[in-house]
Parts: sequence; C-alpha cells; structure tokens
Amino acid sequence: MHHQRFLEVERKARMDLIDVPNEVLRLLAESDLETVRLLGGALDLIHARSILGGIPIDVGLAESVLSDLSANGRQMAVTPPTIAAVVGDYFATTVEVLRSPIKTRDTALVRQIAIYLCLIFTDASLVDLGQEFDRDHTVVMYAGRKIRVEMCRSRELLGHIRQLTVRIRTGSV
Repeated sequence: MHHQRFLEVERKARMDLIDVPNEVLRLLAESDLETVRLLGGALDLIHARSILGGIPIDVGLAESVLSDLSANGRQMAVTPPTIAAVVGDYFATTVEVLRSPIKTRDTALVRQIAIYLCLIFTDASLVDLGQEFDRDHTVVMYAGRKIRVEMCRSRELLGHIRQLTVRIRTGSV
C-alpha cells in the first residue's frame, strides 16, 4: 500500500516539477492521510512553504505540514457543505454568497479557496463540486490550479489555507 502511495506522490511531484527528496516522499506515503488528494494537498503546502520561506524541502518541513493536516483523533465529517461553512465563517461571509453569481474579486477568491479545500479533503467529483457551488466543473478545475499557484506567491493566502486546514481537520470553527 505504501509503495503505491509513494508512486502517486512521486508522480505528482514530477508532474508539478517539484524536487522532493525520497525521504520526504516516503514520509508522505507512510502518513495517516486517508486519500491521494490529501497527499497531493500536503505536497502543495510543502512546496508553497518552501518557496515562500526560501527553505529547502526536507523532512522537518514535511512533518510540520503533516502536523497541520493531521486530525489528531478529532475529526469532523469533512464534506463540501462543511468546508463551505468553515471557509464562509473564516472570511465572514455565508455559504449562500459562495454559491451566488457574485463575481467580485474577494468573493471569487474565497469561493476558489473553498473549492480548492474541497478538492483536497473530499473525494467529490469535479461535477459534484461544481454543483455544490453552482458552477461548471471547469470552474472547479480552474480554482484548484489557481490556488495551488497563488499559494506559492502569497504568504497571506498560504496562512489562510493553513488556518482553514486546521479548522477543517479539527472541527474548530
């Protein structure tokens, strides 16, 4: 099982052109993260912290990210509506606004963050997530890509993602 997970994380790192030491790949593969999407999300966060912090990707950095993603035995049901509610509360908006046709920059960014986190924490299909946010599946794909790229450019966005990740995993709103 760990070998398959190792290969999946290694493939994602190669596709995203991220140089990841084997010991970090092994640590991710052996982690208690339940899904390949969570493993990919962990790799995204490791990469973003590395770039923004100007630090190399190593076991210490990976352990820090895994600590943020670990539920520590206190995990709430992670569903798209739950994530939308947590993100809405964090940014002082409502789920209705996230699902609305409003396209202001701030609302769109919060919606994209919610969609990205849904991609990481749930096994929902692109179509299902699109329906959850009253959007097309291509919007879901775009949101995932955009947040992955922006996390590597913005300390503020990475901080929001870290805090939301902890809230989602622990159920603390």
